[in-house]
Amino acid sequence: MKQKIYSTIFLTVFFSLVGVSAVYADTISTLATGTTSHLTIRNQAAVVFDDEVTIPTSTTFSYTNVTTGELASTSTEGSTVLSLILTADALSEDFSISDISYYPSRDSFIINCMTIQSADSACWNWKYVVNGTYPFDAIDDAMLSGGEHVFFYFGDRYTISTDTDTYDVGADATVTFEEYDFSSDAWNPKQNATVLLTEPLLSDWSNYPPQIYASAITNDSGSALLPLSQIGTFDVTIPDDYWPKQTIEVTTAPQEHGIENHVTVRYINDLLLNETIYTTSTYFADTAGNVVESTTTTALGVLTNALRLNNIDVEIINSWTYYISSIDGHTASGFDGWVYTVNQMDEYSGINDKILNDGDSLEVFYSVWPWRISTNATSTIVGNDIVFTAEEYDPSSTTWGPTTTTTMSINGDLYETDGQGSIIFTPAVATTTIAYIYSGSEDYPQNSAKVELPVYEEVQEDHAPSGGSGGGGCGSCGSNSTSDVDTVVKNIITFLDASQNEDGSFGSSISFSDWTAFAYNAYTGPAAGKDTLKAYLLTDPDPRDGFNDTASYAKRAMVLMSYGIDPYVGTNTNYIQKILDGFDGTQFGIDGIINDDIFALMPLLHAGYTHIDPMIVSSTKYILSQQHADGSFESKDLTGTALQILPELTNINGVTDAIAKAKNFLLSGQQNDGGFGDIYATPWIMQGLTANGVDISILKKNNLSPIDYIQANQVADGGIGETTNTLRLWTSAWAVPALLEKPWYSLLSSFSIPQSVPPSSGGGNTTTENSATSTPNTTTQETATSTEALTDETPSENTSEVTILPISYESQEATLYAIGGGIVEQTLEPEVAGVKITSETASPEESAEQASENTAESVEQLVSEETTATADANAPEKNGAKPVHYAFGATIFLGLLLGWRFLRTLV
Repeated sequence: MKQKIYSTIFLTVFFSLVGVSAVYADTISTLATGTTSHLTIRNQAAVVFDDEVTIPTSTTFSYTNVTTGELASTSTEGSTVLSLILTADALSEDFSISDISYYPSRDSFIINCMTIQSADSACWNWKYVVNGTYPFDAIDDAMLSGGEHVFFYFGDRYTISTDTDTYDVGADATVTFEEYDFSSDAWNPKQNATVLLTEPLLSDWSNYPPQIYASAITNDSGSALLPLSQIGTFDVTIPDDYWPKQTIEVTTAPQEHGIENHVTVRYINDLLLNETIYTTSTYFADTAGNVVESTTTTALGVLTNALRLNNIDVEIINSWTYYISSIDGHTASGFDGWVYTVNQMDEYSGINDKILNDGDSLEVFYSVWPWRISTNATSTIVGNDIVFTAEEYDPSSTTWGPTTTTTMSINGDLYETDGQGSIIFTPAVATTTIAYIYSGSEDYPQNSAKVELPVYEEVQEDHAPSGGSGGGGCGSCGSNSTSDVDTVVKNIITFLDASQNEDGSFGSSISFSDWTAFAYNAYTGPAAGKDTLKAYLLTDPDPRDGFNDTASYAKRAMVLMSYGIDPYVGTNTNYIQKILDGFDGTQFGIDGIINDDIFALMPLLHAGYTHIDPMIVSSTKYILSQQHADGSFESKDLTGTALQILPELTNINGVTDAIAKAKNFLLSGQQNDGGFGDIYATPWIMQGLTANGVDISILKKNNLSPIDYIQANQVADGGIGETTNTLRLWTSAWAVPALLEKPWYSLLSSFSIPQSVPPSSGGGNTTTENSATSTPNTTTQETATSTEALTDETPSENTSEVTILPISYESQEATLYAIGGGIVEQTLEPEVAGVKITSETASPEESAEQASENTAESVEQLVSEETTATADANAPEKNGAKPVHYAFGATIFLGLLLGWRFLRTLV
C-alpha cells in the first residue's frame, strides 16, 4: 500500500513538472545576463512601454516561415534588440506581439504585428532605432552591450506632400518634406534635401529607376518649388528609394475653343496621328530643356499640342531654327527626316515660322532620301578592298535596291560605278574614308548622306592575357606615360583606392565592388586596393542587389574571370550554373529586357560555351528581336553594351546588320562636348564603339572627343562627377576600361566546362595561375567598350512581386544601378522590425490575409524578391541556439527517475 501511495505522489509530481516545463518552454525562457537597456515602444502618440529591461541570454519564441507558412519556434542567443522587445512583452500587459515572420533567404526575422491594449493591431510598419541611429542589422542580429536607448515605433520615417494634386502646366508645385521625430511624435522639416518630379514607377518596375523631370532643394521650412513644364501624371518623391511619394496630375489650363486644325502624322506606312484639335496657345520644350510658349498658332506649336494630347513623344532641336528630330522614337538620320505640308502644299519656311489659320490641315511625314550608299564593312585595314554600293529607294515597296551607273565621291575623287551601282576601293593610307553619291554640282555636291569608314594600319596581335597590357589605347598606363589618358586614369585609380572600405569592399552596395574590380583589372599599373578587393570577393559576398538575379550572377562571374578566378569552382558559388539556371528556353533572366542576356553571354562565351550552342543562339536572337528601327537597343547605354558582345557572335544570322545599325545610332548621338549625353552612358558607348573598330581618340565633334568629355568631368580628388553625386564610384570605375579602350570581354580569362564540378571547398582561390582548365583570353583587336545594364536595385516600394524584409540600412550611399536609360542613384533608408507570437497568434491563413490588407502600409520597408520556395525554408536555429525545453525536460526526467529509485528503496 505504501508503495502505491509513493507511486501516486511521484507520478503526480512528475507530470506536473513536465507540464510546467512544456508551458514555460513554449513562451520565453531566460537566463539573466545583467545587460540592461532602455526600451521605448511608441504607436504614434501613445507610448506603450518605456522602461529599463534586463536582457536574457536566450529567448524562445514562435514564428511563421513566410516561404512554407508553417508555425515553428526557435531561440535567440545573446543580447539582441529582438530579445529586448520579447522580454518587455513578457513583462508588460499593455502590448502583445502577435506576428513574427522568418525569411529563409535572408535568415532574418521581422516583427510584423503588435496588439496594443488601447488600440487596434499595428502591422507591417515597425521600425527600430538605437541611440538615435537606424542600424544596418536585422532586428535579431542587432546586438546590445548595455546602456543603449532603443526606440521601437510604428509609422513612416518620412512624409512628402504637395499643396494640391492637380496643376496647370507651367505652374510650380509647392512640396513639403518632413521627417518623423520618434522621441516626441512630431514631424519636423527636412531641410536642404532634394525632392524630385519623376515619371510614375510601373507595377513591374520595368521603368526603374524612373525618369526625372525636375528637382529642387528644400528650404529651412522643408519646402521647395518644383516646376511643372509637361502634361501628364507624375510622382513627387525623393532620390534613392523614390518613396514616399505624392502623385499629381498636370493638365492644360482651361482654354477657349481656339482655331480648328486637322493634323496627320505618318511614318513611312504607319499612321501615327489623325485628329482634329483646337488651339489658342502652344508650348513645347526642346532637347536642351528650353520651354517655348506662344499665343501664336505656329505649325510646330499645333503639332506638339496634338502629339502631347495623344501621348506621342517628340524631340525638337534648336539649331539656327527649330526642327523635329524624332517622333514616336523614329529619329531622323542622314538625309532622311521629318517634313511638313499645309493643305497638301509644300512649304519653304521653318515649321516654327509657319502660322496656321483656322481650318488649315497640317500633314507631317517622314521623308526618305531616295539615294544612299551601303558598304560591306564598318572598318578595315590598309590594303583591304571596300565595296561601296549606291542604292535607290522604292517608296511603293519601301525597299532599297542597287542603282544603275552613277557617280560617287570617295575622299574627294570622283568614280563611276558599275552597272550594279558598285565601286571597289582599296585604301592606301590609314585614315577615315568618306564617300557619298555626287550630285553633279560643285556648290552642293552631296546627293546622299556621307559614309565614313575608319581605315587602320595592320597591327601584330600581341595576344596578351586578359587584364594585362594588351587591348588598349593607353597600354602604357601605369608605367611612365604622361599622356592625357594616362593622367586621367591614374587619378581615377587614386580616387578608387581612397574610397575602399576596411574589409576591401566599396560603397554600401555590392555592385560598387564588382564594377571597381573591372577598373582595377583594366589598369596595368599599381593599385593599392586591387588585391584587397580580390580577397574580399573570394569570401563570396552575395552579388544580388536588385530584382534581376541573373544579371547580378553574370556580372560576378565576369568579375571573377577578370581576376583569373574560375567562376565554376573559385568560390563557394558556381556562378556559371547560376546563370544557366536563369535560362527559360528562349532567353536569360527576366523576359522583356535584354541586359541580363547581354551580361549572361559574356561570361558563358569564356566558360566553354560557343556561338553554336542552342541557348547562345536563342539568347542572341532574342537580343536582336529587341532592336529598334533606329538601331538602338532599349537605350543608348545598353546599345553600347550590346555592341561589346555582338562582335563575338557574327556567325549568327542577323548579327552583322544589327551591329551596323547600332553603331550608326550611337555615332549620330555624339554631342558638341564630345560625350554622349551624360557621364553614365558615355563610358559604355565608348567601349561599344571601340569594340567595333572606332578610334575614340579621333571621334570628335566640335573638336572634342569622348576622352575630352570624361576628362572635363573629373574633379580634384580624381573621381568622375561632382562630389555630391553618390554614384561617383560607378562613374569613375566605368570610365577606366573605357579610357583604356578595353571592352569587358577583353578582361576575362577563359575556362573550360568541368567534367564534374566538385563541391565547394569554402571559397578557394582558383585562378588562371593554378587552374588547369583556364586559358587566357586572346582579344582580336586592341579596343575597349563599356556599358551598364539594368541594374539591379530593389526599390523600397512594395508590390505583389516582392516581400517585406527585416533589413534596415543606415548608410546614405547609393546602392543601385539601373538597367538602361539614365541612371539615378538609390539610397536604402534604415527601415526594420521584428516580432513575438503569443497565444493570440493568427493562423497562417489569417496572417496571409492580414499581410495582404496591409501591403499598402509596408512600402517604406526594404523589399526583396521572394518568388520561390527554397530549401532553406526549414525552422532556423539562430546563432546555433537549441530550444531550451529539450535540455530542461531531460534534466527533470533524469532527476525524477533517480527519485523514483530512491522511494522504492524506502518501501
